Amino acid sequence: MKATVKKMYRSNMLNFKPLNRAGILLLVATLFIVIYATFNRGNAMNILKQEPVFKLSINTFGTKYLVKVNGVTVLREFSPDGQLTTTIPINHWMHPKQNHFTLYVLPENPGDDFNPHAYVELGLVITENTHRDQEYSLPILHFHGKGAASEQEMQTSMAPGLYDLGAGVEEKDDGPIQITDLNKAPLADYESAVVYRRQMFAENSLPQWAFFTSDELPDYYAMPDEPFYEAMDSLLVPYMKVQNALASGHIAGILPMFEERNREIDTAFYLEPGSTAQRIKDSMEKNINNPELTLAELKRDYVDITLEENRKLVSLHREGFTSAVGFNFKTGGSTNYDMMFRRENGKWVLTR
Repeated sequence: MKATVKKMYRSNMLNFKPLNRAGILLLVATLFIVIYATFNRGNAMNILKQEPVFKLSINTFGTKYLVKVNGVTVLREFSPDGQLTTTIPINHWMHPKQNHFTLYVLPENPGDDFNPHAYVELGLVITENTHRDQEYSLPILHFHGKGAASEQEMQTSMAPGLYDLGAGVEEKDDGPIQITDLNKAPLADYESAVVYRRQMFAENSLPQWAFFTSDELPDYYAMPDEPFYEAMDSLLVPYMKVQNALASGHIAGILPMFEERNREIDTAFYLEPGSTAQRIKDSMEKNINNPELTLAELKRDYVDITLEENRKLVSLHREGFTSAVGFNFKTGGSTNYDMMFRRENGKWVLTR
């Protein structure tokens, strides 16, 4: 067998004729086309398996809304008069296989019709960390009030199906990104409000964050007063540790509380290990030593429980969903420390 292969190789070499300049250019062009086509045929897989970056592009006007990723509220607006165009990074909320996106849209008052000029457009933007100049946007949930009366308010949302990323977002039979049907349901306690949900199946290289497998939390809102306030007091304990450390100026003892949060944020956004830990340490020291800032007083009466829809995460917030712990500027405004906890083996873990 080896002799036969050697003979064939020798025969081919003897019959070899050098290509002329035109032939070389044609060969190079052909190879480039083949490589380019091969790359683009699996471009989504290339991006998803390398260092994917997921963001939500959000464009809104004229309505109240809440935006959730995997059951966690990432944006809320309770004024119908607002207008917003922004982009929110969401790697730290994304699952490595299956993700769901939810949009709550509420008219100004229960029972009202939607403002025909209102809109909430959510696009899932996908790019690769080392090639940020090339972005792909999937119109996951697009609501337009002008179509609400005829049930056409979501018609510009992307169709369910399989997709790949080539010259743009392309529907393909073997695409690695699956977008499911759009689910629509009324909001039970707010007449005329609507909840839209859909899922995306797309395996990616992000790890599974700890909160996905942590203990399921109770429905605090359904509790009688006594167990509710007992739960609030339990959750208030780690908040008060941070509060007291900021008040005394001695933060070394609380920094380990942020370990999981810092580590997962570094991983989610491809930062050098320790980057987020250093940033929060520097922020706390800077705020403590700023004579223009005063630490806001923290008591149980000043906060309420916010349970995320996924029943995995919970936090304490002041009125208007401002953070429980933060500093107020003497001239107005504030700087805050958002903290979100999960439960594991009966203990609170600061995870976001």
